[in-house]
This record gives sequence, C-alpha cells and structure tokens, in this order.
Amino acid sequence: KPGRWISPDLEFAVIGESDRLEAAGFIGAADVARTEVGAQGVFIPDDPLGGRVGVVLQDLAATGAEAIDLEALSEPMGGAIAVTRDDAGRLLPVLGQYRARWRLTDRGTDAARVVRGVIHLDGKPESVLARFWRQVLNVIAREAGA
Repeated sequence: KPGRWISPDLEFAVIGESDRLEAAGFIGAADVARTEVGAQGVFIPDDPLGGRVGVVLQDLAATGAEAIDLEALSEPMGGAIAVTRDDAGRLLPVLGQYRARWRLTDRGTDAARVVRGVIHLDGKPESVLARFWRQVLNVIAREAGA
C-alpha cells in the first residue's frame, strides 16, 4: 500500500538464486552433540504429496535460541516445537533449540512457498548410556549454577 511503512523485522520478499535453495529451522538440544556442519540428510515435508529432498547442514548456532522466530514451527501453529509466550508475545522454547540452516541438494520442493516438514540428518552414533550420562552432567552443571 502506498504510504505504509514496513518494519525492518518483517520479511515480505525473498530475493536469491533459484538454484540455491535453503531450509531454516531448529535442532533440539538433545541432538546437537551428535550433529556437525556438513552432515547430510533428507527433508520430509508435512504435505504427503511433497517429495523428499536431500539436504546438507550448512550452519548451526553455537548457543541455544532465546526465542522461536519461525512461528510456523511452533506447536500453536501446527509445528513440533513446544513453546510458551512471554509478556512481549515472543515464543520461548520449552526445551533447548539451536537455529540451523540447510542447503537443499535436490529441487524436489516448490521454491515459491514455505514448506514445513522434518529433516532427518546423519549423526554420530551414541549409546543410550552415553546419552544418559550427558544428561546427568547437564543437570549437575545447571544446578551448580555453571
């Protein structure tokens, strides 16, 4: 609309190379230790008519996200990330989430729209005992105020 100001935080267009598609989302804190940049995987869209798309993990945040900025991925919007709202209306993750970006290696999805889904990545194997021990150490560190 002519004369209407748009907030710098509002994304209203994406300009980029059509042959270089990316996916953005979050990796849960429980799986970050088993994940590394360069890991290959597959994107599975929520839409059963959408095809699977190969992906490569391009970027993984070093620290957990304070808020979920991709609302479509939150439970209230039909996504899988459990959230609560703070006084400012931000979506705060209930469990730790790390922001990640993937490069799509196939052209199996419609680039003209946002497609929600799940990404399965190849990760480092980990025994149940090792995972349990890491959780125990995390609780001890949190309770000690570290």
